[in-house]
Amino acid sequence: MQVRFAIMIYLILLAMIGFLSGKIKFNGDGYLIVDVSGVGYKVEMGGGGFLEGDPVELFIYTHVREQELRLFGFKTSDELSLFEKLLSVPGVGPKTALSLITELGVAGIVEAIKLDNPVGLKVSGIGSKTSEKIIIDLKDKVGDKVYTSRKQDVTSGNLDLYNESIEALMVLGFKKGEVEGRVSELLKKGEANSAQEVVKKFLQK
Repeated sequence: MQVRFAIMIYLILLAMIGFLSGKIKFNGDGYLIVDVSGVGYKVEMGGGGFLEGDPVELFIYTHVREQELRLFGFKTSDELSLFEKLLSVPGVGPKTALSLITELGVAGIVEAIKLDNPVGLKVSGIGSKTSEKIIIDLKDKVGDKVYTSRKQDVTSGNLDLYNESIEALMVLGFKKGEVEGRVSELLKKGEANSAQEVVKKFLQK
């Protein structure tokens, strides 16, 4: 009885995790091990661009089911917020929601929903019925928070360079949701003046 009670308390404490800050101990296939003061947390993520030893700050969604506890990590609070909204749609689980955010990015998903565009939500494993259901269920919900497009983070003069850089990285196999933030950051700081320079600096990171 005491063991079961201790396990319940442990699960409740884990369920309260909303943010982790530490260093990447291990970069696995679809997950990270984040070292937080000597404790390693396995966090499932769809994006790449992480190196072992790098500092990292992640917003966390704790997925608790009977005999199952999983942590999902996100770079921004917007990603976490949209992930939670996607999970509210019947038939959309964590794997599907994570795939959408990784491949399309927050701005891409919100744009497709607002424009009633099921094709814009097409990623591997998601059929037309699910896409339509997402649009119907979230049409009035994505408007209650302003989701910032990464395009808005760069000046109009850099917009063409931003789009060209994103396309170049996608040709190399990266997902749009993986690269938007870093590309935007490079252009805002003036660290690159061509798509070639953006790609080079991105790969160096």
